[in-house]
Amino acid sequence: VKSTVEFSKAKSAYNQAVLEEVDSETYAWAMADSYMKKAWEEYLDSDYEDAEILAKEATKWISVAQNKTQGE
Repeated sequence: VKSTVEFSKAKSAYNQAVLEEVDSETYAWAMADSYMKKAWEEYLDSDYEDAEILAKEATKWISVAQNKTQGE
């Protein structure tokens, strides 16, 4: 259940960043996108522990990407 919550938080943050038109050319956004894709892959493979870890990392990178976009 915890991994589902973490993945849902990350997905929500990801979708919000897309709506805010975060600069998709930044390194931070590339990392966020990569972590989200890998988290989803692990989640689908029922590897919930890894999915949770990856979702948390994605959330961190999404925040960095949002801050970089807002700082411009």
